[in-house]
Amino acid sequence: MQNTRTYIAVMAIAASASLLAACSNEDDATPPMESGPPATAPGSTAPAPLSPEPPPATSPGASTTPSSGEPSTMDQLKADADDAGDAISEKATELKDDAAAAAERARQAVADGAAKADKAIQEELGSGNGSAAGTTPPATTN
Repeated sequence: MQNTRTYIAVMAIAASASLLAACSNEDDATPPMESGPPATAPGSTAPAPLSPEPPPATSPGASTTPSSGEPSTMDQLKADADDAGDAISEKATELKDDAAAAAERARQAVADGAAKADKAIQEELGSGNGSAAGTTPPATTN
C-alpha cells in the first residue's frame, strides 16, 4: 500500500513539473548564455571570440509590426486554444450526458430484475407450491 501511494505521489509530482515547464513564460528557443569563454586544452590555440552577428538589414519600406487588420500569432494561438477548449467542453458535456443515461438504464434494469424476482418469489410462496411452505425444520441433535 505504501509503495502504491509513493508511486502515485511521484507520478503526480512529475506531471506537475512537466505541466509547469510546458506553461512557463521562458523563451525556450534562445540558446543558454555561456558564463565565460570555453575551456581549452593546454597547448592548443584559443579560437577567436564569437562576436554577435549584426541584425539583418530591413528595407526602409518594410514594416516589422503586423498590420492592424491581421491578428498576431499570439492572438491566433489564443483563439485556437479557446476554440479547442470549447470543443473539448462540448464533447465532455456530451460524454457526461451519455454516461448519465447509461447509468439510468442500468439502474432501471436492476430495478426491473428485482421486481420480477420479488414477484416470482411472492407467487411461489403465495400459491403454496413451494417446499418452504409447511415444512418443519430439521431436528437438531446435541
